[in-house]
Amino acid sequence: PAGLFGAVIPVQDGLTREEESDELAKRGWRSALALVMQPLLEDVRVHREAIKIQEQLHTVNVYRDAGRIFYSAYDPEKSQYRSCSIAVDQVNSLLTPNSVEASEFGARGAPADPTEMYHR
Repeated sequence: PAGLFGAVIPVQDGLTREEESDELAKRGWRSALALVMQPLLEDVRVHREAIKIQEQLHTVNVYRDAGRIFYSAYDPEKSQYRSCSIAVDQVNSLLTPNSVEASEFGARGAPADPTEMYHR
C-alpha cells in the first residue's frame, strides 16, 4: 500500500555509551525513541506554541496521556528535537515557586486554566 514505509524510523547503534543515550546524537535508542514518540503523541496534543528558549526560537508541544504530560521542543535552526515528561501528580510541586523565584518574580497564584499551566 502507498505510504507503508512513510513512518519507518531507522535506528543506528551509538558509537559510545554517551552517544547511545543522547537523543540529540542522531544515533542510539534515545534518538529513535524521540522520533517514534512524535507521531504517537500527536493525537493527544493539548497545547502548541512558538517561544524563545535561550534566545533560540522553538516550537513547543504539550501532550497529555496515561497520567503523564509530555513536552517536546523543536529547534528548526539546528534541527534538534528534545523531549521530556512528568507525571500529572508531580505538576503541583513543579509549579510551586521556590524562595528565589518568589522574591524575584513575586507570588504567583494557581494557573487560571490548562493553557496557562502548560505555558508555565
